Amino acid sequence: MPMMEPVPGEHEGVTAPPPAPPLTAPLDDALTTQPAAPPEEPNDAPEPEMSPEEQQARERAAMAALYGDQFPQIKDEPQPQDWAAWAEDLWDRHQPGKRRRMHLTQRNRLFYKGVQWVSANGFGPWIEPPKPREQARAVHNLIKPALDQRAQIVSEQRPGFRTKPITQDSEKVKKAEAQQYALEYQYDQQGMRGITKETRFHNGTDGVAFWHLHWDDQAGPWYEMTTGETMRLGDVRTRILKIEQVVVSANATTNIKPSYWVIKETISTAEAVTAHGVRAMGTRRAVNTGRANVAMGLIGNSTGPGDSDPLEGQDTVDRFTVYCERSEYLPEGLTVITVDGELVVLSPLVQGVVPMVRVPDGTADPAFFPAPEMDDWVEHQIRVNAAISKWVESVRLNSGGRFLTRPRAISNDTLVAGTLSAIEVRGTGPISESVLPVQGFSVGTDIKELIQAERQLFEDKSGWNASSRGQYSGDTSGRAILALREQLERVFAEPVNAVAEAMVEWGKVTLQFMRWGYDIPRLLGIMGHGRPDLARAISSEDFDEIADVEIDPETMTPMPRALRLFLLDQMFEKGLMPADEYRKRLPFAYTRNLQTPNDTQQARAFRVAEAIKANKPIPPIRWQDNEAIHQDVLESEILLRDDLEEAVVQAADARWKALAQQSATKMAPPPGPAVPPDPKDGPSLSPRLQPMLGTNPSMASAPANVMGNPNAPLMGGSDAHSGGA
Repeated sequence: MPMMEPVPGEHEGVTAPPPAPPLTAPLDDALTTQPAAPPEEPNDAPEPEMSPEEQQARERAAMAALYGDQFPQIKDEPQPQDWAAWAEDLWDRHQPGKRRRMHLTQRNRLFYKGVQWVSANGFGPWIEPPKPREQARAVHNLIKPALDQRAQIVSEQRPGFRTKPITQDSEKVKKAEAQQYALEYQYDQQGMRGITKETRFHNGTDGVAFWHLHWDDQAGPWYEMTTGETMRLGDVRTRILKIEQVVVSANATTNIKPSYWVIKETISTAEAVTAHGVRAMGTRRAVNTGRANVAMGLIGNSTGPGDSDPLEGQDTVDRFTVYCERSEYLPEGLTVITVDGELVVLSPLVQGVVPMVRVPDGTADPAFFPAPEMDDWVEHQIRVNAAISKWVESVRLNSGGRFLTRPRAISNDTLVAGTLSAIEVRGTGPISESVLPVQGFSVGTDIKELIQAERQLFEDKSGWNASSRGQYSGDTSGRAILALREQLERVFAEPVNAVAEAMVEWGKVTLQFMRWGYDIPRLLGIMGHGRPDLARAISSEDFDEIADVEIDPETMTPMPRALRLFLLDQMFEKGLMPADEYRKRLPFAYTRNLQTPNDTQQARAFRVAEAIKANKPIPPIRWQDNEAIHQDVLESEILLRDDLEEAVVQAADARWKALAQQSATKMAPPPGPAVPPDPKDGPSLSPRLQPMLGTNPSMASAPANVMGNPNAPLMGGSDAHSGGA
């Protein structure tokens, strides 16, 4: 496959897309305002004729209903500042619809951190009311370990990507395989395991988080151009957006995609200039005081997790990004990026899709910004804290001695010899009449029962219980353990399924990015020696027809080590791996990436087939080749196809016949011992000089003249010879 020289600007992504239309003119064909004509139906009533002015007025009204009254295409000559104002207007329009969700999100984040004695007045900030001096406010944080466990479970396993071709044509099957290898490569090079874990950290308290894919010009391998210069080829990258950074159109639900997305990010001026150049230097820059999110009920900055605010005290700007799906009025979609009130990007969807992926936490709430499962845990957490606080108060009250005394009866308490305490009592009469010890008491059993019951309810809902932590009793049977594991899988099934579905959508968007950006063939990092896919590089041609991407959620469910050992033992007992391979895998009990000698044979066969199709030097046939595997690959890749040149088919046919000849040579019987010459072919011998006829050549006796007596027994040559002497 010939290498192509990159064209300047061709790998620019969201931060630097292809050249956009002039900023002072309306969008051209990609943003045409002429809707497609509806199909004619024989029973449709004829529409009344309208003047061009009326038609234009209706179209503008329709666009205003879809994208808001500030949509610049409604104007005759939209200006750059109109696009910036429109993006900010969309953001402000959708804030009231998220107010309650954002308010509860802040509460959930505080509960995760252990700040759980909080309350709020309406949608005001969450604060901790003043605490009386004698009151205890204990916190037994169950939410944090439960959410951390879910994050670990979701990110522990590697998703098993599976791509299905549109048809079973060999070329499309091969492209589907290339796309599957490409997704596995992207999962590794983008660090999706860490991204998935961080995403679960956010959507555990927020209910949902988002993946924003973009093209990074400074990523990917280095490429040397014909001029001798080197450049990065660029690659796909994924960053995480939290719930407070995204709003969508009002029609969006869990199963309905939004018509448009609006993203607001507070970034440093240095990052803005690095990504967008001098166009990002607006006039509204301000120093971040760390209170940017108070209006939304959030504390701290929205750019990173934890209590730290890396942008506090820094020069910051707001970046708005708007993605519009394809519609009647936007046939190619729309991408708008503004920084500090300045328009920096205006173009159709660069990769043809909106590069956003919604990642929920698995809740059953169908809202686009759903209530997380954690909302159902909060009441149990509050009651556990209240009950434990009463227990702490009881312990504090009864931890020391208490006395029932008259006023001013006890005058002094002296420590004697470091161990004894002497109490002086005033008054006359017996001491028992002035000072009476009070017996201490423990907290009521109802408090302990309440703590145990609420904790049990919490564990049943969250799945963070003794079984999920691996705490089994010694007498637990194998069947009981399997039943407990099945129950745990049902509890964690929805979070795992949610991430699997999000990963499928991520894979489809990633393939679109690779289709757009892999115009120069490159070898992927997943390929290595002995792999069948080593025969070809991956380029944009492999993504002409995006295959259907699937992920089996079971591949993302954690597998116990005991079960992995069991599968490893089964594979070894069935002879699927040699002993040395079994010993190598035994400490970790991993069974993935298991290769067999057939993999190496198939890899060489694919290399041969690709060399034949590309008209390159063909590797010679070797005696160690598996002819059957090589012939099968030649048949599926070349011989049984009708869309290849005749010269390629003839070369493959010659190779196939040569392999058949070598296979026949291997099947020939080995050479045997020498056969005596036929008497007809040479001078005849005397019967006394010929060996005994009718015997196996290896069992032939001595010649007759040596044997002497012709009447001697057949096997008595030695006796006859001695008697003749």
